[in-house]
Amino acid sequence: MAISGVPDREVLASILALPGVVGVTGYGAGGDVVLGQAQVELDPGVFSSARDFAQAGREANEAMRAAVLRAAGPGEGRPLLELYAGAGNFSLPLTNAGWRVVANDLVRPGAALKGVDFVAQDAVECVEALVAQGRTFGTVVLDPPRAGALAVVEQLHALGAAKVIYVSCDVMTLARDAAVLLGSGFTLPQVVAIDAMPQTSHFEVVATFARSEG
Repeated sequence: MAISGVPDREVLASILALPGVVGVTGYGAGGDVVLGQAQVELDPGVFSSARDFAQAGREANEAMRAAVLRAAGPGEGRPLLELYAGAGNFSLPLTNAGWRVVANDLVRPGAALKGVDFVAQDAVECVEALVAQGRTFGTVVLDPPRAGALAVVEQLHALGAAKVIYVSCDVMTLARDAAVLLGSGFTLPQVVAIDAMPQTSHFEVVATFARSEG
């Protein structure tokens, strides 16, 4: 559990004593105060702190993973770039499906992801560096924040991407970024919507873009 503006140890200790709470982080101007476990294992090999983002519902998250894996298909040892990878929610399943995953986010996960080459860097800078190195990725997976990934999708053609799997929590920024991909030679053969937060207006979308032939 993470609480903004409550760095008082006595208050945090009283929260930690509640049933089901294994760790609590109070954060504010004076820095973080952590009592109990600093991280929890969300899934085998995937660790997260209370301040990290994670999907609220396990079933919805499993549906998102399944949609991404179906869109990606078997890796067969091929390279895949994952941007905005977070704690590795998609990284390990993709690795287990046979992909050689290069994952990127600003901060490394709390624990190393087995078999994943993780690059801690801004997503735009990561793409620019990979392009400068002459590296190519036929498949790119990205799960950006609500603001989308406009500056990133504008550069994906330079990576040689033939398939882009875009996980979005905001259809407006997805539509904006999709226009860029469609304008650069991609088609949109598949869209999967997942009701991750029932009885709210929020839902997740897994959109698969494929480069047109010819």
